[in-house]
Amino acid sequence: MISYQKGKYEEAIKYTKAAILNNPDISDYHNNFGEAYRALGNHELSVVYFKQAISLNSNNTNAYNNLALSLSSLGNFEEASTNFEKAIELKPNDAEIYLNLGNTLCQDNREISAIDAYTKAINLKPDFIEAYENLILILKKLNRYDEAKDLLEKATGIEKNNPGLYYQLGLCLYELNLVDDAIKKLKKSLELKLNNPVANNTLGIIHNDLGELEKASLYYEKAIENNPNFADALYNLVLLNPKQEYISKINACLDKKNLTDDDLIAYHFALGIIFEKNKSYDIAFKHYNKANSLKKKLINYDFKETSSYINRLINIYTKDYFLDLPPETGSKSNIPVFIVGMPRSGTTLIEQIVSSHPKVCGAGELETIRILEHKIKSNAEQDLGYPECMESYSASLLKDYSQQYLNEIKKYSEENVCVTDKMPSNFLRIGFIKTIFPNAKIIHCMRDPLDTCISIYLNYFVRGNEFSFDLKDIGKYYKDYVRLMKHWLDIFGSDILEIQYENLIEEQEKVSRQLIQYLDLEWDNVCLTYYKNKRRVRTASNIQIRKPLYKNSINRSKNFNKHLAPLREILNN
Repeated sequence: MISYQKGKYEEAIKYTKAAILNNPDISDYHNNFGEAYRALGNHELSVVYFKQAISLNSNNTNAYNNLALSLSSLGNFEEASTNFEKAIELKPNDAEIYLNLGNTLCQDNREISAIDAYTKAINLKPDFIEAYENLILILKKLNRYDEAKDLLEKATGIEKNNPGLYYQLGLCLYELNLVDDAIKKLKKSLELKLNNPVANNTLGIIHNDLGELEKASLYYEKAIENNPNFADALYNLVLLNPKQEYISKINACLDKKNLTDDDLIAYHFALGIIFEKNKSYDIAFKHYNKANSLKKKLINYDFKETSSYINRLINIYTKDYFLDLPPETGSKSNIPVFIVGMPRSGTTLIEQIVSSHPKVCGAGELETIRILEHKIKSNAEQDLGYPECMESYSASLLKDYSQQYLNEIKKYSEENVCVTDKMPSNFLRIGFIKTIFPNAKIIHCMRDPLDTCISIYLNYFVRGNEFSFDLKDIGKYYKDYVRLMKHWLDIFGSDILEIQYENLIEEQEKVSRQLIQYLDLEWDNVCLTYYKNKRRVRTASNIQIRKPLYKNSINRSKNFNKHLAPLREILNN
Protein backbone atom coordinates (compact mmCIF):
# COMPACT_ATOMS: atom_id res chain seq x y z
CA MET A 1 0.00 0.00 0.00
CA ILE A 2 2.97 2.35 0.51
CA SER A 3 3.74 2.17 -3.22
CA TYR A 4 0.06 2.86 -4.01
CA GLN A 5 -0.03 5.88 -1.70
CA LYS A 6 3.08 7.26 -3.41
CA GLY A 7 1.42 6.88 -6.81
CA LYS A 8 3.70 4.01 -7.86
CA TYR A 9 0.86 1.84 -9.14
CA GLU A 10 2.89 -0.57 -11.28
CA GLU A 11 5.11 -1.24 -8.27
CA ALA A 12 2.02 -1.66 -6.09
CA ILE A 13 0.66 -4.26 -8.51
CA LYS A 14 3.95 -6.19 -8.36
CA TYR A 15 3.99 -6.32 -4.55
CA THR A 16 0.26 -7.07 -4.26
CA LYS A 17 0.57 -9.89 -6.78
CA ALA A 18 3.30 -11.46 -4.65
CA ALA A 19 1.14 -11.09 -1.52
CA ILE A 20 -1.81 -12.81 -3.27
CA LEU A 21 0.40 -15.69 -4.37
CA ASN A 22 1.37 -16.24 -0.73
CA ASN A 23 -2.13 -15.62 0.73
CA PRO A 24 -4.77 -15.96 -2.03
CA ASP A 25 -7.72 -15.96 0.39
CA ILE A 26 -7.19 -12.51 1.90
CA SER A 27 -9.94 -10.21 0.58
CA ASP A 28 -8.07 -6.94 1.14
CA TYR A 29 -5.18 -8.03 -1.10
CA HIS A 30 -7.57 -8.45 -4.02
CA ASN A 31 -9.17 -5.12 -3.16
CA ASN A 32 -5.72 -3.46 -3.20
CA PHE A 33 -4.96 -5.11 -6.53
CA GLY A 34 -8.19 -3.68 -7.92
CA GLU A 35 -7.42 -0.21 -6.58
CA ALA A 36 -4.05 -0.16 -8.33
CA TYR A 37 -5.59 -1.17 -11.65
CA ARG A 38 -8.36 1.42 -11.20
CA ALA A 39 -5.74 4.10 -10.56
CA LEU A 40 -4.10 3.11 -13.87
CA GLY A 41 -7.46 3.46 -15.63
CA ASN A 42 -7.98 -0.26 -16.22
CA HIS A 43 -11.50 -0.36 -14.82
CA GLU A 44 -12.46 -3.64 -16.48
CA LEU A 45 -9.67 -5.54 -14.71
CA SER A 46 -10.24 -3.70 -11.44
CA VAL A 47 -13.86 -4.93 -11.45
CA VAL A 48 -12.61 -8.54 -11.61
CA TYR A 49 -10.45 -8.09 -8.51
CA PHE A 50 -13.05 -6.14 -6.52
CA LYS A 51 -15.58 -8.91 -7.17
CA GLN A 52 -13.01 -11.48 -6.09
CA ALA A 53 -12.44 -9.49 -2.88
CA ILE A 54 -16.20 -9.52 -2.19
CA SER A 55 -16.45 -13.27 -2.87
CA LEU A 56 -13.80 -13.82 -0.20
CA ASN A 57 -15.43 -11.41 2.28
CA SER A 58 -19.02 -10.34 1.71
CA ASN A 59 -18.61 -7.69 4.43
CA ASN A 60 -15.74 -5.84 2.74
CA THR A 61 -17.17 -2.32 2.58
CA ASN A 62 -14.19 -0.87 0.72
CA ALA A 63 -14.46 -3.51 -1.99
CA TYR A 64 -18.16 -2.73 -2.59
CA ASN A 65 -17.40 1.01 -2.71
CA ASN A 66 -14.43 0.54 -5.05
CA LEU A 67 -16.34 -1.87 -7.27
CA ALA A 68 -19.10 0.71 -7.58
CA LEU A 69 -16.59 3.44 -8.50
CA SER A 70 -15.14 1.30 -11.29
CA LEU A 71 -18.57 0.31 -12.57
CA SER A 72 -19.55 3.97 -12.63
CA SER A 73 -16.43 4.80 -14.65
CA LEU A 74 -17.52 2.13 -17.13
CA GLY A 75 -20.98 3.68 -17.38
CA ASN A 76 -22.72 0.83 -15.53
CA PHE A 77 -24.57 3.26 -13.28
CA GLU A 78 -27.38 1.00 -12.12
CA GLU A 79 -25.02 -1.78 -10.98
CA ALA A 80 -22.74 0.84 -9.44
CA SER A 81 -25.64 2.29 -7.42
CA THR A 82 -26.56 -1.19 -6.16
CA ASN A 83 -23.02 -1.75 -4.88
CA PHE A 84 -22.84 1.66 -3.22
CA GLU A 85 -26.08 0.78 -1.43
CA LYS A 86 -24.53 -2.51 -0.24
CA ALA A 87 -21.54 -0.57 1.08
CA ILE A 88 -23.95 1.79 2.90
CA GLU A 89 -25.75 -1.17 4.49
CA LEU A 90 -22.42 -2.26 5.94
CA LYS A 91 -21.26 1.24 6.87
CA PRO A 92 -24.34 3.51 7.14
CA ASN A 93 -22.48 6.46 8.67
CA ASP A 94 -19.87 6.86 5.93
CA ALA A 95 -20.44 10.25 4.27
CA GLU A 96 -17.89 9.48 1.53
CA ILE A 97 -19.94 6.56 0.21
CA TYR A 98 -23.06 8.73 0.05
CA LEU A 99 -21.02 11.30 -1.89
CA ASN A 100 -19.90 8.62 -4.36
CA LEU A 101 -23.48 7.37 -4.70
CA GLY A 102 -24.66 10.93 -5.37
CA ASN A 103 -22.03 11.38 -8.07
CA THR A 104 -23.10 8.20 -9.84
CA LEU A 105 -26.80 9.06 -9.62
CA CYS A 106 -26.01 12.47 -11.06
CA GLN A 107 -24.13 10.89 -13.99
CA ASP A 108 -27.17 8.69 -14.55
CA ASN A 109 -29.41 11.80 -14.70
CA ARG A 110 -31.22 10.75 -11.52
CA GLU A 111 -30.94 14.18 -9.97
CA ILE A 112 -33.64 13.85 -7.31
CA SER A 113 -32.07 10.68 -5.89
CA ALA A 114 -28.63 12.33 -6.08
CA ILE A 115 -29.94 15.27 -4.03
CA ASP A 116 -31.03 12.80 -1.35
CA ALA A 117 -27.60 11.10 -1.31
CA TYR A 118 -25.66 14.39 -1.07
CA THR A 119 -28.00 15.62 1.67
CA LYS A 120 -27.32 12.47 3.70
CA ALA A 121 -23.58 12.96 3.20
CA ILE A 122 -23.85 16.51 4.58
CA ASN A 123 -26.02 15.37 7.50
CA LEU A 124 -23.34 12.82 8.43
CA LYS A 125 -20.49 15.28 7.90
CA PRO A 126 -21.74 18.89 8.20
CA ASP A 127 -18.44 20.38 6.96
CA PHE A 128 -18.25 18.16 3.86
CA ILE A 129 -17.60 20.91 1.29
CA GLU A 130 -17.33 18.57 -1.70
CA ALA A 131 -20.85 17.28 -0.98
CA TYR A 132 -22.08 20.89 -0.68
CA GLU A 133 -20.49 21.79 -4.02
CA ASN A 134 -21.96 18.81 -5.88
CA LEU A 135 -25.41 19.29 -4.36
CA ILE A 136 -25.33 22.98 -5.29
CA LEU A 137 -24.49 22.15 -8.91
CA ILE A 138 -27.55 19.90 -9.18
CA LEU A 139 -29.84 22.44 -7.54
CA LYS A 140 -28.63 25.07 -9.99
CA LYS A 141 -29.19 22.68 -12.90
CA LEU A 142 -32.77 22.22 -11.69
CA ASN A 143 -33.20 26.00 -11.30
CA ARG A 144 -33.65 25.59 -7.54
CA TYR A 145 -31.57 28.68 -6.84
CA ASP A 146 -33.17 29.52 -3.48
CA GLU A 147 -32.02 26.20 -2.03
CA ALA A 148 -28.60 26.51 -3.67
CA LYS A 149 -28.19 29.99 -2.17
CA ASP A 150 -29.03 28.73 1.34
CA LEU A 151 -26.48 25.92 1.03
CA LEU A 152 -23.80 28.27 -0.30
CA GLU A 153 -24.34 30.62 2.62
CA LYS A 154 -23.77 27.67 4.98
CA ALA A 155 -20.73 26.55 2.98
CA THR A 156 -19.13 30.01 3.03
CA GLY A 157 -19.65 29.95 6.79
CA ILE A 158 -17.58 26.76 6.95
CA GLU A 159 -14.86 27.84 4.50
CA LYS A 160 -14.74 31.59 4.81
CA ASN A 161 -11.81 31.99 2.42
CA ASN A 162 -12.97 29.76 -0.42
CA PRO A 163 -13.20 31.98 -3.55
CA GLY A 164 -15.05 29.31 -5.52
CA LEU A 165 -17.92 29.22 -3.03
CA TYR A 166 -18.33 33.00 -3.10
CA TYR A 167 -18.26 32.88 -6.90
CA GLN A 168 -21.05 30.28 -6.98
CA LEU A 169 -23.02 32.28 -4.40
CA GLY A 170 -22.72 35.35 -6.62
CA LEU A 171 -24.08 33.41 -9.58
CA CYS A 172 -27.05 32.14 -7.54
CA LEU A 173 -27.88 35.60 -6.24
CA TYR A 174 -27.81 36.95 -9.77
CA GLU A 175 -30.23 34.26 -10.93
CA LEU A 176 -32.51 35.29 -8.05
CA ASN A 177 -32.40 38.89 -9.32
CA LEU A 178 -30.46 40.03 -6.23
CA VAL A 179 -28.05 41.94 -8.42
CA ASP A 180 -26.27 44.15 -5.88
CA ASP A 181 -25.67 41.21 -3.53
CA ALA A 182 -24.43 39.12 -6.46
CA ILE A 183 -21.86 41.75 -7.42
CA LYS A 184 -20.65 41.97 -3.80
CA LYS A 185 -20.09 38.22 -3.56
CA LEU A 186 -18.31 38.09 -6.91
CA LYS A 187 -16.03 40.92 -5.81
CA LYS A 188 -15.40 39.01 -2.56
CA SER A 189 -14.36 36.02 -4.68
CA LEU A 190 -11.90 38.27 -6.52
CA GLU A 191 -10.51 39.58 -3.23
CA LEU A 192 -9.75 36.01 -2.19
CA LYS A 193 -8.33 35.04 -5.57
CA LEU A 194 -6.82 37.96 -7.41
CA ASN A 195 -6.51 37.81 -11.19
CA ASN A 196 -9.35 35.34 -11.59
CA PRO A 197 -10.35 35.58 -15.27
CA VAL A 198 -13.67 33.74 -14.84
CA ALA A 199 -14.90 36.03 -12.04
CA ASN A 200 -13.82 39.12 -13.98
CA ASN A 201 -15.61 37.88 -17.10
CA THR A 202 -18.78 37.17 -15.10
CA LEU A 203 -18.74 40.66 -13.61
CA GLY A 204 -18.35 41.98 -17.14
CA ILE A 205 -21.43 40.05 -18.24
CA ILE A 206 -23.48 41.40 -15.32
CA HIS A 207 -22.53 45.02 -16.01
CA ASN A 208 -23.24 44.37 -19.69
CA ASP A 209 -26.72 43.10 -18.77
CA LEU A 210 -27.27 46.28 -16.74
CA GLY A 211 -26.28 48.49 -19.65
CA GLU A 212 -23.10 49.62 -17.85
CA LEU A 213 -20.98 49.01 -20.91
CA GLU A 214 -17.81 50.84 -19.84
CA LYS A 215 -17.62 48.83 -16.62
CA ALA A 216 -18.33 45.66 -18.59
CA SER A 217 -15.49 46.42 -20.99
CA LEU A 218 -13.05 47.00 -18.11
CA TYR A 219 -13.89 43.64 -16.55
CA TYR A 220 -13.55 41.80 -19.87
CA GLU A 221 -10.15 43.45 -20.37
CA LYS A 222 -9.10 42.36 -16.86
CA ALA A 223 -10.18 38.81 -17.65
CA ILE A 224 -8.02 38.86 -20.78
CA GLU A 225 -5.09 40.30 -18.81
CA ASN A 226 -5.49 37.41 -16.36
CA ASN A 227 -5.64 34.91 -19.23
CA PRO A 228 -4.72 36.22 -22.71
CA ASN A 229 -6.21 33.06 -24.25
CA PHE A 230 -9.63 33.42 -22.60
CA ALA A 231 -11.81 33.04 -25.68
CA ASP A 232 -15.14 33.84 -24.00
CA ALA A 233 -13.88 37.13 -22.58
CA LEU A 234 -12.42 38.18 -25.92
CA TYR A 235 -15.68 37.29 -27.66
CA ASN A 236 -17.65 39.34 -25.11
CA LEU A 237 -15.31 42.29 -25.61
CA VAL A 238 -15.75 42.09 -29.39
CA LEU A 239 -19.55 42.10 -28.96
CA LEU A 240 -19.22 45.41 -27.12
CA ASN A 241 -16.79 46.98 -29.51
CA PRO A 242 -15.74 45.07 -32.66
CA LYS A 243 -12.42 46.83 -33.18
CA GLN A 244 -10.21 45.98 -36.13
CA GLU A 245 -7.22 45.71 -33.78
CA TYR A 246 -8.70 42.59 -32.18
CA ILE A 247 -8.22 40.60 -35.41
CA SER A 248 -4.48 40.14 -34.90
CA LYS A 249 -5.02 39.24 -31.25
CA ILE A 250 -7.58 36.57 -32.17
CA ASN A 251 -5.41 35.20 -34.99
CA ALA A 252 -2.51 34.89 -32.53
CA CYS A 253 -4.79 32.89 -30.23
CA LEU A 254 -5.88 30.68 -33.13
CA ASP A 255 -2.23 29.83 -33.81
CA LYS A 256 -1.88 28.32 -30.35
CA LYS A 257 -2.05 24.58 -29.77
CA ASN A 258 -4.50 22.64 -27.59
CA LEU A 259 -7.44 24.96 -28.26
CA THR A 260 -10.81 23.48 -27.34
CA ASP A 261 -13.71 23.42 -29.77
CA ASP A 262 -15.47 26.00 -27.60
CA ASP A 263 -12.43 28.29 -27.90
CA LEU A 264 -12.40 27.96 -31.67
CA ILE A 265 -16.14 28.61 -31.88
CA ALA A 266 -15.87 31.80 -29.81
CA TYR A 267 -12.88 33.08 -31.82
CA HIS A 268 -14.53 32.49 -35.20
CA PHE A 269 -17.80 34.12 -34.10
CA ALA A 270 -15.76 37.09 -32.85
CA LEU A 271 -13.96 37.40 -36.19
CA GLY A 272 -17.29 37.17 -37.97
CA ILE A 273 -18.62 40.09 -35.94
CA ILE A 274 -15.56 42.27 -36.67
CA PHE A 275 -15.52 41.57 -40.42
CA GLU A 276 -19.27 42.13 -40.67
CA LYS A 277 -18.86 45.46 -38.89
CA ASN A 278 -16.20 46.35 -41.48
CA LYS A 279 -18.61 45.30 -44.29
CA SER A 280 -16.31 42.45 -45.37
CA TYR A 281 -19.34 40.20 -45.59
CA ASP A 282 -17.84 37.23 -47.42
CA ILE A 283 -14.95 36.96 -44.96
CA ALA A 284 -17.39 37.42 -42.09
CA PHE A 285 -19.61 34.62 -43.39
CA LYS A 286 -16.60 32.32 -43.71
CA HIS A 287 -15.89 32.73 -39.98
CA TYR A 288 -19.56 32.48 -38.97
CA ASN A 289 -19.84 29.33 -41.04
CA LYS A 290 -16.71 27.82 -39.45
CA ALA A 291 -17.99 28.58 -35.94
CA ASN A 292 -21.40 27.06 -36.67
CA SER A 293 -19.89 23.96 -38.29
CA LEU A 294 -17.76 23.35 -35.21
CA LYS A 295 -20.72 23.86 -32.88
CA LYS A 296 -22.98 21.56 -34.89
CA LYS A 297 -20.53 18.69 -34.39
CA LEU A 298 -20.90 19.06 -30.61
CA ILE A 299 -24.68 18.74 -30.52
CA ASN A 300 -27.25 16.15 -31.48
CA TYR A 301 -30.18 17.77 -33.26
CA ASP A 302 -32.71 16.04 -35.50
CA PHE A 303 -35.29 18.33 -37.14
CA LYS A 304 -37.61 15.32 -37.57
CA GLU A 305 -38.01 15.12 -33.79
CA THR A 306 -39.05 18.78 -33.67
CA SER A 307 -41.58 18.29 -36.47
CA SER A 308 -43.00 15.20 -34.79
CA TYR A 309 -43.30 17.03 -31.47
CA ILE A 310 -45.15 19.92 -33.09
CA ASN A 311 -47.53 17.45 -34.74
CA ARG A 312 -48.29 16.04 -31.30
CA LEU A 313 -48.89 19.51 -29.83
CA ILE A 314 -51.33 20.28 -32.63
CA ASN A 315 -53.13 16.95 -32.15
CA ILE A 316 -53.62 17.42 -28.39
CA TYR A 317 -54.19 21.16 -27.98
CA THR A 318 -57.33 21.49 -30.11
CA LYS A 319 -60.31 23.83 -29.83
CA ASP A 320 -62.26 21.01 -28.21
CA TYR A 321 -59.49 20.52 -25.64
CA PHE A 322 -59.87 24.11 -24.44
CA LEU A 323 -63.70 24.02 -24.60
CA ASP A 324 -63.68 20.93 -22.38
CA LEU A 325 -61.42 22.39 -19.69
CA PRO A 326 -63.21 22.66 -16.31
CA PRO A 327 -63.83 26.32 -15.39
CA GLU A 328 -61.72 25.96 -12.23
CA THR A 329 -58.61 24.96 -14.23
CA GLY A 330 -55.52 27.10 -13.65
CA SER A 331 -55.55 30.73 -12.57
CA LYS A 332 -57.64 33.64 -13.83
CA SER A 333 -54.74 36.02 -13.17
CA ASN A 334 -53.92 38.43 -15.99
CA ILE A 335 -50.56 39.46 -14.52
CA PRO A 336 -48.40 37.22 -16.76
CA VAL A 337 -47.60 38.53 -20.23
CA PHE A 338 -45.74 36.17 -22.57
CA ILE A 339 -43.64 37.52 -25.42
CA VAL A 340 -42.90 34.76 -27.92
CA GLY A 341 -41.47 34.21 -31.37
CA MET A 342 -38.33 33.02 -33.06
CA PRO A 343 -35.00 34.06 -31.52
CA ARG A 344 -33.74 37.36 -32.98
CA SER A 345 -37.27 38.42 -33.95
CA GLY A 346 -37.49 41.52 -31.73
CA THR A 347 -38.71 39.99 -28.46
CA THR A 348 -36.09 41.85 -26.40
CA LEU A 349 -36.98 45.20 -27.95
CA ILE A 350 -40.69 44.68 -27.36
CA GLU A 351 -40.12 43.71 -23.73
CA GLN A 352 -37.92 46.77 -23.26
CA ILE A 353 -40.65 49.03 -24.63
CA VAL A 354 -43.52 47.61 -22.56
CA SER A 355 -41.42 47.23 -19.40
CA SER A 356 -40.60 50.94 -19.58
CA HIS A 357 -44.22 51.53 -18.61
CA PRO A 358 -44.42 52.19 -14.84
CA LYS A 359 -47.01 49.41 -14.37
CA VAL A 360 -45.04 46.71 -16.19
CA CYS A 361 -42.06 44.69 -14.96
CA GLY A 362 -39.81 42.94 -17.48
CA ALA A 363 -38.64 39.64 -16.00
CA GLY A 364 -36.66 38.56 -19.05
CA GLU A 365 -36.32 35.01 -20.34
CA LEU A 366 -37.74 32.81 -17.59
CA GLU A 367 -37.28 29.03 -17.57
CA THR A 368 -40.30 28.55 -15.30
CA ILE A 369 -42.88 27.50 -17.88
CA ARG A 370 -40.44 24.98 -19.38
CA ILE A 371 -39.71 23.57 -15.90
CA LEU A 372 -43.40 23.29 -15.06
CA GLU A 373 -44.03 21.58 -18.36
CA HIS A 374 -41.19 19.17 -17.56
CA LYS A 375 -42.86 18.30 -14.25
CA ILE A 376 -46.07 17.30 -15.94
CA LYS A 377 -45.06 13.85 -17.13
CA SER A 378 -43.84 12.72 -13.70
CA ASN A 379 -47.10 13.89 -12.08
CA ALA A 380 -49.45 12.61 -14.77
CA GLU A 381 -52.23 10.26 -13.71
CA GLN A 382 -51.45 7.90 -16.57
CA ASP A 383 -48.12 6.73 -17.89
CA LEU A 384 -48.21 9.03 -20.90
CA GLY A 385 -45.71 11.35 -22.46
CA TYR A 386 -46.21 15.08 -22.84
CA PRO A 387 -48.40 16.53 -24.32
CA GLU A 388 -50.63 13.43 -24.41
CA CYS A 389 -50.86 13.38 -20.61
CA MET A 390 -52.59 16.80 -20.60
CA GLU A 391 -55.90 15.16 -21.45
CA SER A 392 -55.92 13.37 -18.09
CA TYR A 393 -54.67 16.17 -15.86
CA SER A 394 -56.60 17.24 -12.77
CA ALA A 395 -57.75 20.85 -12.53
CA SER A 396 -56.33 21.11 -9.00
CA LEU A 397 -52.83 20.16 -10.11
CA LEU A 398 -52.95 22.63 -12.98
CA LYS A 399 -54.07 25.32 -10.52
CA ASP A 400 -51.05 24.43 -8.40
CA TYR A 401 -48.78 24.88 -11.42
CA SER A 402 -50.25 28.30 -12.13
CA GLN A 403 -49.61 29.32 -8.52
CA GLN A 404 -46.00 28.12 -8.73
CA TYR A 405 -45.51 30.38 -11.73
CA LEU A 406 -47.11 33.36 -9.98
CA ASN A 407 -44.86 32.78 -6.96
CA GLU A 408 -41.84 32.80 -9.26
CA ILE A 409 -42.65 36.10 -10.97
CA LYS A 410 -43.26 37.72 -7.56
CA LYS A 411 -39.48 37.62 -7.17
CA TYR A 412 -39.32 40.23 -9.90
CA SER A 413 -42.24 42.40 -8.85
CA GLU A 414 -45.12 42.35 -6.41
CA GLU A 415 -46.56 45.75 -7.33
CA ASN A 416 -46.78 45.77 -11.12
CA VAL A 417 -50.00 45.15 -13.00
CA CYS A 418 -48.15 43.07 -15.62
CA VAL A 419 -44.97 40.99 -15.57
CA THR A 420 -43.47 40.00 -18.92
CA ASP A 421 -41.79 36.68 -19.64
CA LYS A 422 -40.00 36.94 -22.97
CA MET A 423 -38.74 33.39 -23.45
CA PRO A 424 -39.08 33.21 -27.27
CA SER A 425 -39.44 29.42 -27.35
CA ASN A 426 -42.62 29.65 -25.28
CA PHE A 427 -44.39 29.72 -28.64
CA LEU A 428 -44.09 25.93 -28.25
CA ARG A 429 -45.91 26.17 -24.91
CA ILE A 430 -48.86 28.41 -25.73
CA GLY A 431 -51.19 25.45 -25.27
CA PHE A 432 -49.86 24.81 -21.78
CA ILE A 433 -49.82 28.54 -20.97
CA LYS A 434 -53.44 28.98 -22.03
CA THR A 435 -54.37 25.92 -19.98
CA ILE A 436 -53.01 27.28 -16.71
CA PHE A 437 -53.55 30.99 -17.53
CA PRO A 438 -56.59 31.31 -19.80
CA ASN A 439 -56.46 35.13 -19.46
CA ALA A 440 -52.75 35.44 -20.18
CA LYS A 441 -51.70 38.06 -22.71
CA ILE A 442 -49.46 36.72 -25.48
CA ILE A 443 -47.45 38.97 -27.80
CA HIS A 444 -46.10 37.26 -30.90
CA CYS A 445 -43.06 38.94 -32.46
CA MET A 446 -42.50 38.45 -36.18
CA ARG A 447 -39.68 39.53 -38.46
CA ASP A 448 -38.77 38.98 -42.10
CA PRO A 449 -38.04 35.24 -42.42
CA LEU A 450 -34.63 35.59 -44.09
CA ASP A 451 -33.53 38.30 -41.66
CA THR A 452 -34.70 36.19 -38.72
CA CYS A 453 -32.93 33.06 -39.91
CA ILE A 454 -29.63 34.68 -40.85
CA SER A 455 -29.57 36.63 -37.58
CA ILE A 456 -29.95 33.33 -35.73
CA TYR A 457 -27.10 31.80 -37.72
CA LEU A 458 -24.80 34.76 -37.06
CA ASN A 459 -25.46 34.73 -33.31
CA TYR A 460 -23.51 32.55 -30.87
CA PHE A 461 -25.96 30.61 -28.70
CA VAL A 462 -23.77 29.09 -26.01
CA ARG A 463 -26.66 26.96 -24.73
CA GLY A 464 -29.96 25.89 -26.24
CA ASN A 465 -31.35 26.61 -29.72
CA GLU A 466 -29.69 23.45 -31.04
CA PHE A 467 -31.31 24.02 -34.45
CA SER A 468 -29.39 27.27 -34.94
CA PHE A 469 -26.03 26.00 -36.21
CA ASP A 470 -27.09 24.88 -39.68
CA LEU A 471 -28.94 26.99 -42.24
CA LYS A 472 -31.10 24.09 -43.40
CA ASP A 473 -32.04 23.19 -39.82
CA ILE A 474 -32.94 26.82 -39.16
CA GLY A 475 -35.15 26.91 -42.25
CA LYS A 476 -36.97 23.71 -41.30
CA TYR A 477 -37.42 24.88 -37.71
CA TYR A 478 -38.79 28.21 -38.96
CA LYS A 479 -41.41 26.45 -41.09
CA ASP A 480 -42.49 24.31 -38.12
CA TYR A 481 -42.73 27.46 -36.00
CA VAL A 482 -44.97 29.12 -38.60
CA ARG A 483 -47.13 26.00 -38.75
CA LEU A 484 -47.58 25.90 -34.97
CA MET A 485 -48.28 29.62 -34.64
CA LYS A 486 -50.99 29.30 -37.31
CA HIS A 487 -52.56 26.58 -35.15
CA TRP A 488 -52.53 28.76 -32.02
CA LEU A 489 -54.00 31.70 -33.95
CA ASP A 490 -56.77 29.48 -35.30
CA ILE A 491 -57.71 28.67 -31.70
CA PHE A 492 -57.09 31.95 -29.87
CA GLY A 493 -57.42 34.56 -32.61
CA SER A 494 -57.10 38.13 -31.35
CA ASP A 495 -56.19 36.91 -27.87
CA ILE A 496 -52.68 36.79 -29.33
CA LEU A 497 -51.28 40.15 -30.44
CA GLU A 498 -49.00 39.90 -33.49
CA ILE A 499 -46.34 42.56 -33.93
CA GLN A 500 -44.22 42.86 -37.06
CA TYR A 501 -40.69 44.00 -36.18
CA GLU A 502 -40.29 46.09 -39.34
CA ASN A 503 -43.55 47.96 -38.60
CA LEU A 504 -42.27 48.77 -35.12
CA ILE A 505 -39.08 50.22 -36.59
CA GLU A 506 -40.99 52.32 -39.13
CA GLU A 507 -43.83 53.45 -36.86
CA GLN A 508 -42.47 53.30 -33.33
CA GLU A 509 -45.14 55.28 -31.52
CA LYS A 510 -48.09 53.72 -33.33
CA VAL A 511 -46.98 50.16 -32.62
CA SER A 512 -45.86 51.01 -29.07
CA ARG A 513 -49.32 52.44 -28.33
CA GLN A 514 -50.85 49.27 -29.76
CA LEU A 515 -48.77 47.19 -27.33
CA ILE A 516 -49.77 49.23 -24.29
CA GLN A 517 -53.43 49.25 -25.30
CA TYR A 518 -53.33 45.45 -25.63
CA LEU A 519 -52.16 45.27 -22.00
CA ASP A 520 -55.18 47.39 -20.95
CA LEU A 521 -52.92 50.18 -19.68
CA GLU A 522 -52.97 53.93 -20.21
CA TRP A 523 -50.36 55.29 -22.57
CA ASP A 524 -47.15 56.70 -21.10
CA ASN A 525 -44.63 58.57 -23.26
CA VAL A 526 -41.78 56.98 -21.32
CA CYS A 527 -42.30 53.91 -23.55
CA LEU A 528 -40.80 55.91 -26.44
CA THR A 529 -37.52 56.35 -24.57
CA TYR A 530 -37.21 52.65 -23.71
CA TYR A 531 -33.41 52.87 -24.14
CA LYS A 532 -33.22 54.81 -20.86
CA ASN A 533 -34.74 51.85 -19.00
CA LYS A 534 -31.99 50.62 -16.63
CA ARG A 535 -33.34 47.13 -16.02
CA ARG A 536 -31.04 44.18 -16.64
CA VAL A 537 -31.33 42.48 -20.02
CA ARG A 538 -29.76 39.05 -20.42
CA THR A 539 -30.05 38.45 -24.15
CA ALA A 540 -27.95 38.91 -27.26
CA SER A 541 -29.79 42.18 -27.94
CA ASN A 542 -28.85 43.84 -24.64
CA ILE A 543 -26.52 46.30 -26.35
CA GLN A 544 -28.89 47.32 -29.14
CA ILE A 545 -31.83 48.09 -26.84
CA ARG A 546 -29.73 50.69 -25.01
CA LYS A 547 -29.98 52.86 -28.14
CA PRO A 548 -32.87 54.61 -29.95
CA LEU A 549 -34.44 52.65 -32.81
CA TYR A 550 -32.29 52.22 -35.90
CA LYS A 551 -32.83 50.45 -39.22
CA ASN A 552 -29.50 48.62 -39.60
CA SER A 553 -31.00 45.23 -38.83
CA ILE A 554 -33.66 45.47 -41.57
CA ASN A 555 -32.63 43.53 -44.69
CA ARG A 556 -29.53 42.23 -42.90
CA SER A 557 -29.80 39.11 -45.06
CA LYS A 558 -28.96 41.02 -48.25
CA ASN A 559 -25.34 41.33 -47.10
CA PHE A 560 -25.01 37.54 -47.16
CA ASN A 561 -27.33 36.89 -50.10
CA LYS A 562 -24.94 34.72 -52.11
CA HIS A 563 -24.58 32.27 -49.19
CA LEU A 564 -28.27 31.76 -48.45
CA ALA A 565 -29.45 29.57 -51.33
CA PRO A 566 -30.00 26.44 -49.13
CA LEU A 567 -32.01 28.50 -46.63
CA ARG A 568 -34.01 30.34 -49.28
CA GLU A 569 -34.91 27.09 -51.00
CA ILE A 570 -36.36 25.61 -47.81
CA LEU A 571 -38.29 28.75 -46.87
CA ASN A 572 -39.76 29.06 -50.37
CA ASN A 573 -40.52 25.36 -50.85
